[in-house]
Amino acid sequence: MSGLTIDEVVEEYFSLVIKIENLEKARFLVYQEIVNHAENEKAELLQTKEGLIEVKQSVEKYDSQALAPLREITEPSLLESSGAYTPEHEVVIPETTKVIKERWDARKLGKIGRLGKDHRDIIESAKIFGRHKIKKVEVKGDS
Repeated sequence: MSGLTIDEVVEEYFSLVIKIENLEKARFLVYQEIVNHAENEKAELLQTKEGLIEVKQSVEKYDSQALAPLREITEPSLLESSGAYTPEHEVVIPETTKVIKERWDARKLGKIGRLGKDHRDIIESAKIFGRHKIKKVEVKGDS
């Protein structure tokens, strides 16, 4: 860009900003079309001319109130030993006592889900989903 005046560089900069904003808007609209198509087809994989495309919605976190019934149907020692649940407890810090709220570790809920259908249903209903992720799936043998 050497040889351009500062006015020309600034003009180019703002021209690029507008182009990028327009591209982001277009990308979002195309993204929505792909997600809507996958949801209408009830599919996580789409076969396209570009190849196999995975459209998967990620689990962002779990609703701790919706997980509460697990405490009623699962032996407390089993919940705690699995690492999926830590009950509310106090921690003594010099000159004070801090109450640590109960917490669920989503990474360990799979162990509890293997205890039966009721457990799996509770865990499934507690999922809070995030955005869909769209990616091209590499199929063995494709180059």
